Amino acid sequence: MGKVKVPNWLVHLGLVAGSVVFAIGVSEVGLRVANIPPQPGSQAEPETVEEAKPTQPYAAIATEPETAQEAKPTQPYAAIATEPETAQEPNPTQPQSAIATEPETVLEGPSPDEPTPNFFRIDENLGWALEPNVSGWWQAEGVAYVEINSDGLRDREYPKQKPDDTIRIAILGDSFAEALQVDADETFWAIMERNLANCPSFKGRKVEAINFGVTNYGTAQQLLMLRQKVWDYDPDIVLLAVFTGNDIADNSRELDNRNRPYFVYQDGELVADMSFRTPDKTIPPYGLSRIEDMFPDWLTRHSRILQLAKKVELGNRNRQLEEHRQYIYSKLYREPDDPAWVNAWNVTEGLMTLMHEEVTEKGSDFMVVTLTNEVQVNPNREFRRGFRGENNIEGDLFYPDRRIKALGDRVGFPVLNLVQDMQAYAQENQVCLHGFDNALPCGGHWNAEGHRLAGQLIAPAVCPLLESRE
Repeated sequence: MGKVKVPNWLVHLGLVAGSVVFAIGVSEVGLRVANIPPQPGSQAEPETVEEAKPTQPYAAIATEPETAQEAKPTQPYAAIATEPETAQEPNPTQPQSAIATEPETVLEGPSPDEPTPNFFRIDENLGWALEPNVSGWWQAEGVAYVEINSDGLRDREYPKQKPDDTIRIAILGDSFAEALQVDADETFWAIMERNLANCPSFKGRKVEAINFGVTNYGTAQQLLMLRQKVWDYDPDIVLLAVFTGNDIADNSRELDNRNRPYFVYQDGELVADMSFRTPDKTIPPYGLSRIEDMFPDWLTRHSRILQLAKKVELGNRNRQLEEHRQYIYSKLYREPDDPAWVNAWNVTEGLMTLMHEEVTEKGSDFMVVTLTNEVQVNPNREFRRGFRGENNIEGDLFYPDRRIKALGDRVGFPVLNLVQDMQAYAQENQVCLHGFDNALPCGGHWNAEGHRLAGQLIAPAVCPLLESRE
């Protein structure tokens, strides 16, 4: 038999393919030897976050004097409820570092080369949601072992049927409620739950605070979460935790365009805009990079080349998000002066009103808590002054909190503003309530101290709602 002649083009293709495979293999080995990108738990120096730092110290910027009202707490610290003695929760008038606490069981930290799991999935009604039954170490900001329960909640397991003699509080919110940055028992909703044992009307009843928070949810998604999942658990109280730093903008496609549901006004009524179900392919799926969207999960977890590409993509995205965040903050603390912001506020207030109506119709109580932005509670008064001066903000930084409180007064639901008490506490004790050493010190999400203080401030405000349900 004669020899089979292989076409030249096929030979060349084989040589090219072999060269590519060889180059990829060498690159993978080289990146692993050099530990690039740095793997979780390695000794590589953490990446410096530069994009959120001001270009000059705010203290150097000339501004008008800060209003004295800005640092006044709304209630004396002595009035803040603390946990029962058995829990030994620290008094909120002292920095956490100065208080002795009982020893806790500490999980071993993440091992080298342990990848961070993908906690998110695409959801056809909400845009994205937490992936049920996923657990692992979160290290992007803070370090915590995170467990998502079987119903896709960052919380422990709960039966759908409420036990007798139990008061259930549903927590709706975004990443501040989801709180991947701290252990579950350090979150504000866990602290609040334990502190509610001090309510005079408790009388042996059990309180369950169930967390429905998901990163970057706006009020529109929180309303849909209420309808889609919360009522299955028969809550007595629905607590909406509002992070004004992005929740208002999140309700506007013009201000924050993502593949998510929005609500729009049509003929005076709020109507759900679900056009995200035909997604804009230029916008990455939430919580995923384009690399993760294009390649199998097992491959992106183990390929250093894909990990490096993902790191570059996320770095670019983070810089864009930081620029967007600075724009949002420059507009947030004043009466809106352009149509996009006027509409965003109108939609946000309409959604809160609609949520209040739906909760009341179900026979439950509705409450709003406005959380804090890092600049509002920065312990450095000069930093806050400088921020106001740089962004031409007159007065203090409490506009969004006061506006939501005024809405609650008009419509008839209680609103707790945390910002005054938390700013006064941070300034008095010179502690940062936001931020982590491995991310942005004094910026970003609440650290354990921020959660602790928030939980202890929220509990006494919830007590009257418990008493009303006797």
